[in-house]
Order: sequence, then C-alpha cells, then structure tokens
Amino acid sequence: MCGLVAGREPRSILGPGVRVNSYASVEDSILFDDVNVGRRSRLRRVIVDKGVSIPAETEIGFDPAADAARGLKVTESGLVVISRGEKISPASVVGQVG
Repeated sequence: MCGLVAGREPRSILGPGVRVNSYASVEDSILFDDVNVGRRSRLRRVIVDKGVSIPAETEIGFDPAADAARGLKVTESGLVVISRGEKISPASVVGQVG
C-alpha cells in the first residue's frame, strides 16, 4: 500500500511504501517501492527506482539540461531515470535564482 501523504500525483504509478510529502507534485512518473519525495519537490516524467530519497524543494524533469548537468540520466525524449542507490542533491531548488 502506498504511504501517500499530502502531495499530488496525476498520471503516475506509485509503488508500496512511497511517500509524497506536503506540497510535493509527481506528474507522469513511476516511483518504485519506498521512494520518498521531499516537501515542495516537483517531479515530472521521472522513473525512480526503489529506496531513493528526493530532497525537499527539488525539481527534476522540468529542465533536461539542468538534470543532465546534475549527473542524472536523461533520455532523448526528456525522461529522467534515477537508479537504486543514487544520491540526489538538492541542487535545483524550487524558486532558485541562478
């Protein structure tokens, strides 16, 4: 059973134990077991493998060049793939000027 809290998840598939924290948004994505999406984070067109934690206020899937610069795997179509055990830094923060 999914442990969804207060976020939005239109057109997404969430595995058991997934937690989408307050004000977070997950759109057109697949999150495998035990993924934690931090508060106010935004994910779009992302596949996240088991056990990955997305820090609070992180955006992934909105800027393919920025995602690639952070070392994330981005397909030609702009889909972002995050592997099991991958550490996500909170480098792209919602509202960050930069």
